[in-house]
Amino acid sequence: MEVQEIAVLIALYSDESIRRAKILLEKRAEVARIKPIVREYQTRILAENRWINELEKPFIDVHGNEEKYKERIIRSPEETHWLADDDFNEYLRLCYQECIKAGFHVEDSEHCPLMDAEYCELQAEKDFVTFWLKHIPEAQNITFEKFKFTDPDRYRDILDRALVIIQEYLENK
Repeated sequence: MEVQEIAVLIALYSDESIRRAKILLEKRAEVARIKPIVREYQTRILAENRWINELEKPFIDVHGNEEKYKERIIRSPEETHWLADDDFNEYLRLCYQECIKAGFHVEDSEHCPLMDAEYCELQAEKDFVTFWLKHIPEAQNITFEKFKFTDPDRYRDILDRALVIIQEYLENK
């Protein structure tokens, strides 16, 4: 076993690494629990209101393709950035009502429980990975962002494998 592999394993199995991994796993579970509920009411609200993509219209007018614009209804939460301001505010208001009905707590009507949970998951992931990188001699100058975004597929694979190793360690402990 190489020195680097030993350093990785020591960092991975340290009490602090395990504590941080547990937090990350809890945040991932929270996102998984919240996501289907939030996506359901967001999608339902969009379907019920049938808001048209008004913000794209000036670009279509300039470039033509008026036929494509007709009935350009926003159907997905990922497309809500195309809502006109008034429509977006109404969308947020309706989502907030559904959020409260679902039992979620958010600061105000502009907050989404899913986005808040995803942000917390990202922070826990960054905390875990940054701790881990600090304990690997060859990775002293690598930031979380550089590690994550240089090769996202490799990063996701390494992170997922590290979490599986910790989960198995905890189950067998």
